[in-house]
Amino acid sequence: MIQQSKPPQQGLSHTQHQPPPTQSFLLPSPTPLPSTAILFFVYHLVWYRPIITENLAVEYFEKLQYVQNYPDSIFYLHLWISALTGLAESCAGGSGCGSLSSTSFNFITFGHSILWKSFVLVKLPLLIEKLESRKMEESWLEKDVVQMEEIKNRCHESVIGELFGFTGLIICLKRRLVRREFVVGLLKDRAVELEWEGMDATGPDALSVAILADPVMIDHLVATTLPQYFDHESRVATIMKLVSTWSANKAMQPLAILCRALIENTALLDLVHLYRHPADLLAPLEQLCNSWDKEVSSSLSLSSSTTESGVDSYKEDYENFGIIFLLIVAVIARYDLYANISEILHDKQGFIYTWLHQPSITYSLDTLDIEHRNLVSHFINFILSSNNNASSLNSVPDDLLKESNPRSLIQFSPTIFQQHISAQELEPNENVRLKTMTTDFNLFLEPCFSFCLIGALQWLCNDALLKGQLSLSFGVIKSLLSSSSYEKIPSVIKSLVGSRVLDVLQKPAYMMDTEIAPITEKIRTHLALNPGKVLQVGGPHVFVRLIFEEVLSASKSSISLRAAELGASLLITQLTYSNNPHLHPTTLIHILFTETLASTFTKKIESYAQGFTLGLLSMHVLLRTDIFTLVVGNKTLYEHFRENVLLNNKNDNNHEEDRFKVPRYSPVRGFADGLLSHVELLDKAPELLKYLKEE
Repeated sequence: MIQQSKPPQQGLSHTQHQPPPTQSFLLPSPTPLPSTAILFFVYHLVWYRPIITENLAVEYFEKLQYVQNYPDSIFYLHLWISALTGLAESCAGGSGCGSLSSTSFNFITFGHSILWKSFVLVKLPLLIEKLESRKMEESWLEKDVVQMEEIKNRCHESVIGELFGFTGLIICLKRRLVRREFVVGLLKDRAVELEWEGMDATGPDALSVAILADPVMIDHLVATTLPQYFDHESRVATIMKLVSTWSANKAMQPLAILCRALIENTALLDLVHLYRHPADLLAPLEQLCNSWDKEVSSSLSLSSSTTESGVDSYKEDYENFGIIFLLIVAVIARYDLYANISEILHDKQGFIYTWLHQPSITYSLDTLDIEHRNLVSHFINFILSSNNNASSLNSVPDDLLKESNPRSLIQFSPTIFQQHISAQELEPNENVRLKTMTTDFNLFLEPCFSFCLIGALQWLCNDALLKGQLSLSFGVIKSLLSSSSYEKIPSVIKSLVGSRVLDVLQKPAYMMDTEIAPITEKIRTHLALNPGKVLQVGGPHVFVRLIFEEVLSASKSSISLRAAELGASLLITQLTYSNNPHLHPTTLIHILFTETLASTFTKKIESYAQGFTLGLLSMHVLLRTDIFTLVVGNKTLYEHFRENVLLNNKNDNNHEEDRFKVPRYSPVRGFADGLLSHVELLDKAPELLKYLKEE
């Protein structure tokens, strides 16, 4: 039997997992830091909320507790410390946003603090409630239900007591994790009301019914949602109900008001996705934008000043459609869902899906049908006529709007820009040409058309990069982003196309233009925060290699155990919402076993400590994934591990019984001790003893 070696610092228990004793819930002094794996996953739940569902999160909690071999009280304490650490960092401004202006930094920090407060006060108690229910379902035959409830309450009450009675956790009463008398006793000497009582009195259904009857209440909903932390779950349900109902009824005006609020208040948008998947929000909006027709649009309106037959009504409909459309694009961009758009959107033949795949495409006129050819020609003619009549933009022809629809205008706006610029390039007088182009596209700064600028600006950037500084496209970009025009462009569009515009403006040849610097600075302030992902940019092989190198480097210090936990967490946690199988954890683990670890012991490591740390990394991966069921290339992950890591490091001794003996104090011995430092792994794979005998 192998003599088990202790890890270099406290963290993993090496004893058989036992349930917490019922006679006492006294906890040891909390560790200075929670488990790295638990801390990472809690942060992951808040930062990458669209990826992991509640059920998956609960399942992952179970695996974490199993691997860490923590009793319930210790595990929940680590959960709360991790969550409270995130909350403390966000409230202190530790958002990790990089270089941002003071205003945008404060706004982002505010949004982060809202998310963490909601997670601590509402979301985490909800997940713990689901985890407790799951545990009770698994063991209800073994224990009395009343006894199990008592054990559960005493466990969570002891955790809250260990956290010095942090009163924010008493929402736990609503989740039946603690008893009322415990909370009353906790608050007896404090001027704190049992403020959760009476919350959600109306409930999401009642609130949504009230707003559906009087859409003016949207403003109240938006203004009061973020401060009411205990109502976040029900308020999100109300928002989803409103979106679904108004989309089905094609009630464009109230829906557009709500969508505008979500676009402009990113903290509220993030809060929605702390509780709901992006697909839940986008599905009804996608269906509406794909099928909306002015003739069947709902008559629900918040004002009586607009006539249904007048041009103002058409302009309003275009503007409302544009706001709804922009929310769809903003959600996909903010949560980086482009790679997996086929799983987010439902209609693969619909307008939204097809446009997202080619937003800046242009068409030659002879390939268009009569309807769309006339659309392009009419808009170009109107642009030309507006040059001679400064007030014409305020009187958009009725037929120009009636004979088109917002979808066609979004799709063909790059073609309108291309056709008009191509015609103007034939003008021999450069001064006339440039002067004309500075105002020609002001039409697209109007609220009823500005949403079309996403594809048009992308095409302008592509054309400017191709033709250079003297191109008309570059002049149009400068004109649209000048001080007089810039504020008319919706902020979300500046965020969506800002990086592409900067690609053009920051070309060395353009930097000498004195008009460029102020435009560049303004665009930077509107860029959506996008830190990028090594996994997506470098690919899975680079990602695994970098993690391996960092864990190996940490093996020389006292943080080796935490490094192994974090490395395993990065490998087994879904970091990107993508249908690309090469970015999924299963692929990363396969690369670790078949490539990285397979060649490690002959090339990379020299010491027992390095081997031990890599053994810990492998142990976490093996215990926290379904190694016997997940299959890559007709073999399970465990089979890949056995063939490429274990068998690859056997001795060349002719005696079968000696072929798997591991030299004492060698790197392989360290790997074996780290791998077997959790006895549960031997329960799953007892044959490991055969491969890792001590010499």
